[in-house]
Amino acid sequence: MAKKENEAKSGQKVLDLDAKSESPTKQVSNNKNGNNPIEELESLGKSVVSDINKGQNPRIELSVRGLSNVVYDKESKTLGLGEKTAQRFFFNVAH
Repeated sequence: MAKKENEAKSGQKVLDLDAKSESPTKQVSNNKNGNNPIEELESLGKSVVSDINKGQNPRIELSVRGLSNVVYDKESKTLGLGEKTAQRFFFNVAH
């Protein structure tokens, strides 16, 4: 994915993540959820850049890693993460 810098109305540089890359990318196998990891990372990056361009505090959403969010899959006899998520903010001053 190529990055292209554009000038915003306020004179600040803004990254254009929709620009097409001239170099070929490697094929990556899908993860267990069926989503392509490259596409997931690109989507995450685009959402962070979008938050920045809107003047908002950038955030990401992560699965909660705790006993309250553990589920047992009887078919594969494994433990996995449930559906609970938490948001993490870039400018977190709570800690």
